[in-house]
Amino acid sequence: MTISSQHLLNTTIIVMTNYQSENIYMKNSMEFVGELLERATDSEYLEKRMEMNKKSQLYDFAQWSIEQINPKEGDRALEVGCGRGTQAIPLSSIIGNEGELTLIDLSEESVKHVIHFVQEKTKTRGIQGSMDNIAILLGPALETYNVIYSVYALYYAKNPTNVLNEMFNRLIVGGSLCIIGPDGPHGLVELARKFHSIPPQVDNCFQFRSKVLEPFFKKNFPKFKISFLKNPQTITTSSQFIDFYRQTTYHNKNAEYKLQLYVEQQLNEHGEIKFDKYSYALVAEK
Repeated sequence: MTISSQHLLNTTIIVMTNYQSENIYMKNSMEFVGELLERATDSEYLEKRMEMNKKSQLYDFAQWSIEQINPKEGDRALEVGCGRGTQAIPLSSIIGNEGELTLIDLSEESVKHVIHFVQEKTKTRGIQGSMDNIAILLGPALETYNVIYSVYALYYAKNPTNVLNEMFNRLIVGGSLCIIGPDGPHGLVELARKFHSIPPQVDNCFQFRSKVLEPFFKKNFPKFKISFLKNPQTITTSSQFIDFYRQTTYHNKNAEYKLQLYVEQQLNEHGEIKFDKYSYALVAEK
C-alpha cells in the first residue's frame, strides 16, 4: 500500500500490519558527507534554519511534533539527533523531575546547548557521537526507555535500519517509537530546482518514509499511526528568502543571483511568496 501525503494533509491514519517484510532497505546509498553533512548537522546552520522556519510557517511545528511524541510525566525518553532542542526543551518540562532524558547528537555544541536548557527540569544525559554508533553510545542493553523519538535526523545515518533496530530493542513493552521527517514535494526545494540541480541526498530524504520507515514499522509493530502536516510558509522580502536559502543543504552559490532576481520579481508582482512544507510522523507502541 502506498500512502501519499498529498491526499492526507493534516490527517492521521492507522495502518494495520500482518506480515514480515523480507527485503528491508538497509544501507543509505546516498549518505550526507562533506559540506552536505556539515550543512545538515552544524549547530549554527541548524539554529538559523529553525529560526527562519518558525518565522515563516503557519503552524507551530514544535508543538505539533510534541503532540505526536506524546510524552508523559515520569517518562524515560531517548532522542536520537537532538539538534538545538526544539523537541527536547518542551519535552523536559512535561516528563519533569521524575523523568529522564537521554540525548544523542553528532554536534557536541548542540548537545551542550540542549543540556543547558533541560538539566534543571529533568534528569539529563547528553551524548555526542554518530547515531550509527547508537548501541555503543548508550552502553549496556539494560538502558531502556518508554519513549524514543527522532525528528528530521534519522535519514542522515549511514545505516538507518540498524539505528531503528537498536531504538526498537531499547524500547520497553508498551513504550512508543516516534519518527518525524520531511515529505515531498517541498515548495522551496522545487523552487530552487528551477535554477539548479538538487543533491540526490536531499531528494532521497523525501523517500525515506516509504522506503525505510514504513517497511520497518510493518515488520516490527502490529499497527502504527501516520500523521501528516501541511505547513504553508510565507516569504515577504528578498533578504528573508536569501537568508533562508543560504542555510539549506541544497544552497547553490552560483545560482543564487538568478534565483534572487526571480524572487524579487515575484514579490513585486504578488507582495509575497508562499510554498508548502510537508511533514510526517510515524508512531507505534511496542
